[in-house]
Order: sequence, then C-alpha cells, then structure tokens
Amino acid sequence: MYQEREFKVGGLTLRGRHYAADLEAENTANTGTRKLIALHGWLDNCASFARLAPLLLEQNCEILALDLPGHGQSDHRNHSGAYNIWQDIPDILQIADQLEWQKFGLIAHSRGAMIATLSAALCPQRINFLGLIDGVAPVPIKEDETFEQMQRAIEGALAIRDKQRSTYSSFASAVKAREQGFTALDHEDALMLAERGVKQDGDVWYWASDKKLLIPSEIKFTQKQLEEYLLKLQIDLNVVLANNGLITDFAFLVDWLKGFSRVKITMVDGGHHLHMHQSAEAVAEVFAKVLPPAHDA
Repeated sequence: MYQEREFKVGGLTLRGRHYAADLEAENTANTGTRKLIALHGWLDNCASFARLAPLLLEQNCEILALDLPGHGQSDHRNHSGAYNIWQDIPDILQIADQLEWQKFGLIAHSRGAMIATLSAALCPQRINFLGLIDGVAPVPIKEDETFEQMQRAIEGALAIRDKQRSTYSSFASAVKAREQGFTALDHEDALMLAERGVKQDGDVWYWASDKKLLIPSEIKFTQKQLEEYLLKLQIDLNVVLANNGLITDFAFLVDWLKGFSRVKITMVDGGHHLHMHQSAEAVAEVFAKVLPPAHDA
C-alpha cells in the first residue's frame, strides 16, 4: 500500500510514506492519479495519515505523506532558532520537483494546514487543491505584540540549549506520554505515531522530534497580513473542523475565516486528530466531493 521514501533537500534527508496503487512504477508523474502531499501537525509525523491515505487511494489519488523537518524520521534543522512554517515551503516544492509533480494538492493537519495555506497563496501555479484538517492559518498577533514575540523566541532559543530530552523507561511509557500530551490522543492513535516517532537508546526510549520545535516563532502574522494571503488564494480552502477540536477554541478566528469566499468549512464529529481513527472516513468523504479532476493533477 505504501513504500518508504527519502529525499535530499537543502542538506537534509526528509523521509515519508508514498501511497500509490502502483508502487512498482519508477515515475508516477504521468499515471493520471491525483497527486497529493500530506503535511502533519506539530510534534506528529506522517503516520497520522495512516488511516486517511488508504481511503484517498480509492479516489484515484496518490499520496506522499511527509515527516516534516525535525519530526518523525526526517533530519533536524541545523539552525539554532525556531521552526517557522514558511521554512517548509521550499522543501515541499523541491520534493514535488523530485517526484516530477508539476501540480499537486495538499492534505494537511493543524500546523501542516498553516503551511499549506501559505504555500497555495504563494505558489498558485503549483498547488491545485487544499484539504485542511482542524487548522487553516496561525492565530494572529496584534501589531504591538511583535517585540514581545521576538523576545520570547530569543529567550526560548537560549533556554532550549540546556533542556534535557524527556526519556521513558519503556516504549509503553512513551506512548502513554503522547496520549496525555498537549492534544490528548486515544491509545490507538498515540501508538501509531510512536511506532514511527519513538527511538530507543540503551534502556530508555524517547520521542525523536527536535526539541527546537518548542521554541516560539520569532515572527507571527498580524490579522491584516494573514488577510493578504487569504485574498491571494486562487483555489478554495476545503476545511474540515472537529466539533471538539483545537481551532474551535478560537471562535473569533473561525468567524473571521467564514468571511472569506474561498474558505469552505465542514464540521465533523471528533477531536483535533479526527483524521486518524476517530473520523477518517468522514474526512475522506468530504474531500472526495471536492478533489480536482485527475487530468488537472
């Protein structure tokens, strides 16, 4: 159903899972399938699409689910600052180039959805579909908060140097920690992420994600800046929001997004990771109705 892939991009090795009906084909650029790159959320990895991707295969899709830099089995960035969402955009485009996918869509969750929205606004000639899951754009800051934001980022970058990685006495303990994380996960979903994202070092286990992911971004967008990106979009944002998800905690953001004609919101039962075992079928059903024709892929 999938094969492991790796790509050399900007001095990094990025890895992921390539879901395709014909895994024997050396080049799938002209197979007539809808090409999709899947972008996971913060501190997750490409295994978060392990349930959704096979369902999209049934819609004549081909999906590359990436471990974004600093996540899963991909390399960590070498810089000393934060992981900013716009840094991933050139990486995604270079990977699409290596696949010889001139046009492709993005299926994206949470932080990945923020990356996808910016990518589509900046590169309309490349991206022909957006399917976003419990995320759209970063929560904006006020203009008079930019100084404090930069200050927090610098302080965070300095503090992270001495921060020790959390370790666990067993693989099961690492899974349990993810179940009780920033966004709670069912055991089944936490296990799926852990099987890809947890490593063993002697008699301890640890999550392999880069600790620099905890550094606040040096720069965040204001509402006016985000509005410019949304108005530049030439395709619809097909957004699936969980009725018990994370973005619904920011009601003002959802109400603001509804004011853009390109934003199409569908509510689905579930939590923040609804595209995993909770509601993968419902998410796939929403996207199946709006996928572009295969000849446009």
